[in-house]
Amino acid sequence: MKSHDILLIEDDPHDAELVRRALRDRYPSAVLHVAKDHTAALELLYSPESSFLQQGLKCILLDLALPRVSGLEILRRLRQDSRTRHLPIVILSSSAEGSDIRAAYEGGANSYLVKATSYPEFAEEIGRLGHYWLDLNQAPRGETPGQAGP
Repeated sequence: MKSHDILLIEDDPHDAELVRRALRDRYPSAVLHVAKDHTAALELLYSPESSFLQQGLKCILLDLALPRVSGLEILRRLRQDSRTRHLPIVILSSSAEGSDIRAAYEGGANSYLVKATSYPEFAEEIGRLGHYWLDLNQAPRGETPGQAGP
C-alpha cells in the first residue's frame, strides 16, 4: 500500500494528536507531518535540506488560529510561491464564522472544514477528507501536487 504524505500546520498538540489518530484509524496509508507554526512549516517545505515537496506531498491541512502568523497569512505565502501554489490546502478550523470561511477561499484555500466537536464525527470527517484529497483528487498530468508545472 502506498503512503500519502500530509502536512498539518497546527499549534495545539491535542488537536494534532486527534488528527493523527483519526487518520491512523480511518486512513492508515496517510503519513502525517506536523508543523506547530509558520516557521516549522516553511522549514519543512522550503529548506534546501528538505526533500518534502519532491517526495510527493499530497495536501496541507491548515489551522487558522496560529501564534504569531495567522493561518490566512501562511495560506497567502503558500499561494504566492510557485513550489506550493498548486498544492491542495484544506483549512481545518474550529471557526464556522462566515468571514473566516470567505477569507480562506479568497486566499486560495481548496476546502474549508469545521472541526466536529465529537471524536467519532471528527474521525469520520478526516477519513472522508483523506479519501477525497489522497485518492480521488487528481494533480495535473506529469506533476505531483507540490510541484509547479513547466
